Amino acid sequence: MSIIKYIGTITAYIGAKTETAPSTDTASSGLNGRLQRIAQRLAALVSGSTDSNVKLDALNTHTSDNKALLTTLKDDTALVKADIASLKTIETDSQALLTTLRDDTALIKADIASLETIETDSQALLTTLRDDTALIKADIASLETIETDSQALLTTLRDDTALIKADIATIKDTLAQTGAITYNNIIVAKTVAETSADIQLTKSAYALTALGLAGGETVILQVKDTVTGAYFNYLTLTAAAPVANVTYLPVTARLNKSATAASVGVVLSYR
Repeated sequence: MSIIKYIGTITAYIGAKTETAPSTDTASSGLNGRLQRIAQRLAALVSGSTDSNVKLDALNTHTSDNKALLTTLKDDTALVKADIASLKTIETDSQALLTTLRDDTALIKADIASLETIETDSQALLTTLRDDTALIKADIASLETIETDSQALLTTLRDDTALIKADIATIKDTLAQTGAITYNNIIVAKTVAETSADIQLTKSAYALTALGLAGGETVILQVKDTVTGAYFNYLTLTAAAPVANVTYLPVTARLNKSATAASVGVVLSYR
């Protein structure tokens, strides 16, 4: 039963403060009307005390009615007390429910504020993602262009590599036909172990390249000591490292080459 219904029931039982007394002792009425009826009856009994016989007769007549009314009042009072106790319980439950509703309202407000913040952050993130997507698309387009250019460059490099290989083959064929030391800015070639004649290094930079080294074969650039005239090893070319750079070395040098089964060309060129 709801609170409104309980309150309506209690109001019906109690009656308004200005409720009119019922016209008869047994007529339906609220507690206030019933009490007014009793007061009227008591007043009538008091005022009629001088005519005791008449009043006693009237009192005797209404005694059974008053007893019945009293029983009804006791029953109604018990019901009212039970209703009041129920109302108190409902009030307590209502207070607890109201407290819970207030707490839930505060939580809902906090959640709404959090959702608004999340929405704002989501909008910012969405904007960032859109910008990043645009950048990624631009990068992809750029990479596609780079890929196209790379393919073209790779083709060019392959062609250049083929030409270089052809040139190297030509040099090796030429060197294979040479049995002595020759200089051509500056080329040294021989198939046996040998030490070249002195070479004056007058340029600021040279590239030293040994073609055809294999296994443990080496070519050593030796530098001549200007005081003692002795030679010491300056750098060594091997099959794994056949190229070296020489910079700012204005000295007298020579090449010391180990024996080799194949033709080995040693090129000392300007850089």
